[in-house]
Amino acid sequence: AWKSAGREGAPKIVALTYFGVGPNAREQIDNYIIRGYYDFLGGYEKQFAARTSDSPAALKQEAATFADVGVDELIFFPTGADVQQLEGLADAVL
Repeated sequence: AWKSAGREGAPKIVALTYFGVGPNAREQIDNYIIRGYYDFLGGYEKQFAARTSDSPAALKQEAATFADVGVDELIFFPTGADVQQLEGLADAVL
C-alpha cells in the first residue's frame, strides 16, 4: 500500500504494548486494564490483560517478536507508576 500510494522508502512502523513486572505484576496489570482504563471493552479487556507481559522473560520475547515482524520502534507502556517498572523493563530488554 505504501509503494502503491507513490511513497518512497519504507514506512516507519511504531507499536505500543503494555507490561507489568515485579511481585504483583499480574494484579497490577489487571487493575490497570480490567478494572481501570479498558473496562469499557465488554469482556475483551480480560483477554487483553491475560496477554500482557508480566515477567522479564515475557518482555524479552515480546520485544523479539515485534522486531521479527518489522516493527521499527516499540513503546513499552507500564501498567504501574513505580519506577521499578522501568528498571525491570530495562533489565529485561536492554
